[in-house]
Amino acid sequence: MTRETPFHKAHSTQIAGLSKVVGDDERFYNNLFVGHNGLAGYAKDAVNLQAGGNVFLAGSRPAANERSPLLLPGTSPRLELQERPDGWYLRMTMDDSWLRDGGRALVTSDVLGKAKVPDLPYEQPDGAPIRIDTDYFGKQRNAANPAPGPFENPGSGPLSLKVKHLIIEKQTTKESP
Repeated sequence: MTRETPFHKAHSTQIAGLSKVVGDDERFYNNLFVGHNGLAGYAKDAVNLQAGGNVFLAGSRPAANERSPLLLPGTSPRLELQERPDGWYLRMTMDDSWLRDGGRALVTSDVLGKAKVPDLPYEQPDGAPIRIDTDYFGKQRNAANPAPGPFENPGSGPLSLKVKHLIIEKQTTKESP
C-alpha cells in the first residue's frame, strides 16, 4: 500500500509536491554493525540503497550491493552500556583491524547524492554542503580513511567512553478494559 506524502522545497515549509511513499532511499556509510542481520535484509535489487565503508562484526552481514564491506564475523566489540554516578558509559572492545582500509571516505553531500524525493542534495540547514569530518567527541576524522562508527580511533582494546547525552524511554502498555 502506498500513500501520497507532501514534500517541501529546500530549506522551506512550502510544499513542493506529493509523492507516493515506496521506500528504497537509504544510505549507510562508515558504520559498525554488530550481530543480527546487519544490512543483509536489503534485496539485491534495492534501487536506492547506498552503502560503503561499513564494518560487520559478530555475524552481521552487508547488503548484496555494499561497496567495500569489511567482514569480521568472529569479532565482537562486547558492547555494554553502564550507568555510573557521573553519567552513562559505553564499554566496548575496539580492534585495530576495524581501521583496515575499507574504502571509507568522509561522508559528504557529494557522497550522499540526492534524495530520491524531492531530488535535492543533502545539505546543512543553511544550504552549505555536509562534511562529517569530526566524531562524536568533536575529534577530527582521518580524511583519508575515517574510522567506522562514531569514534575516530579512540584506541584499541577495552575502552570506557562517557556518552554525553542518553535518553532512555520507558515503553508503557495500556491494559485492555
